[in-house]
Amino acid sequence: MNLYSLSVFIFMSFFIISCNTDSGEDKNSIVITEARVREVPGGSDITAGYMKIENKTPFDDKLLNVKCGLSQNVQIHETYIDEEDIAGMRMIKSIDIPSGEIFELKPSGYHLMIMGIEKGFNEKEKIKCELDFSKYGKVMVEANITGF
Repeated sequence: MNLYSLSVFIFMSFFIISCNTDSGEDKNSIVITEARVREVPGGSDITAGYMKIENKTPFDDKLLNVKCGLSQNVQIHETYIDEEDIAGMRMIKSIDIPSGEIFELKPSGYHLMIMGIEKGFNEKEKIKCELDFSKYGKVMVEANITGF
């Protein structure tokens, strides 16, 4: 099984377990809730992350980049279905977050692929992530680790 197939298998095997994490309530802020990262399966250094991003600012914004502790690389991905009805994932450069809207990173949709994990982590831990927005700047969030 190649790395792409393994990534698709891991991603598709995830199901949602919501845990609440909040970066703060402010009428002019970007608010992150339900931040969670899947526990790393044995023998893998790849997992996925999900969350809700609420743009409470008066301007449209874009999520440009994400960094998470204990990993070498985080990419923003989208799941798609091709013309032969085969599901796949692809990296995208950014996600538009319109003012007043909530955007959800979730299984079988837009999500974070967290790669090059330096050590496994389990449900008792949390992982710190930094989200970088084009206008608002950086938002720190602590994501819960969720099992399979």
